[in-house]
Amino acid sequence: MENKPRVLVTGARGFVGRHVAEYLQTAGWQVVGVDLRGEISIDISSAGFVREMLDSVQICEAIVHVAAVKNKDPDDPSLSLVNCLGTQQVLVLARKWKVRNLVYLSGAHAVGRPTVPIITEEHSVHPINAYHASKIYGEHLVAILGSEGCKAATLRMSSPIGPLTPPDTIFSVFVKLATQGKNLVLAGHGSRQQDYIDVRDAARAIGVCLEKDASGVFNLCAGRPVSNRELAEECIGTLGSKSTIGYSGVSDPEEGVIWRFSRDRLAALGWKPIHSLADSIRAWVGADFQRSKS
Repeated sequence: MENKPRVLVTGARGFVGRHVAEYLQTAGWQVVGVDLRGEISIDISSAGFVREMLDSVQICEAIVHVAAVKNKDPDDPSLSLVNCLGTQQVLVLARKWKVRNLVYLSGAHAVGRPTVPIITEEHSVHPINAYHASKIYGEHLVAILGSEGCKAATLRMSSPIGPLTPPDTIFSVFVKLATQGKNLVLAGHGSRQQDYIDVRDAARAIGVCLEKDASGVFNLCAGRPVSNRELAEECIGTLGSKSTIGYSGVSDPEEGVIWRFSRDRLAALGWKPIHSLADSIRAWVGADFQRSKS
């Protein structure tokens, strides 16, 4: 296998970051991971981040910036410290290293409520909470870096799922209940539709952006909206579960909202998702089984 350049992955021990690091390493990249829980434990939001990195880490030719605090509390200072200041400092490092490529992971929902049937990268941006606002801030910083000659790409990822999905997501809750044969309870009518992207497909997309010298904004999504009701049915059907579906009687504030994204721009680079929703469900169960044994 061809030995590819060195790439720094921030947040390399997180849910998405660890899959990105593993995929890039398998694809031949020389991966350097930075994470507070990892081998290189340097806080991207600390005042000395750039100096520590310059002093202790060999120059990387590319950066994949995944690290972020996902907290919607507008009073939590970590949102600004990590997602804004941290991103700014990662980009300072990119300039110091004169990296050729940078990929920044943003969120598809950061654009705000859908205003058109199919959301393209040109959708108006109206973040509805502090977390989304912090990601949009990062997007603007990345665009500035791109204007300076770096091949800088922003990937707006929809709802990531698959092995090791955090336990507090509706996906993990429903899969776990289905494995236990317990009832799956929906709020409202279960009509909210989300776009679930397998985290392994997301990792491949990042690899494609590095390989293709991608620049600009890209939707990172499966391209298929799935309602909460459909998700529950898929969990039961895929796992052959005896679970049933019920309703809580509590209204869903996002009842009827449909997140349907265009993935044409990434498709033009030669990427498309290969994992189905059923694949993601089975992978979650397999990873949970291995985790329970360790």
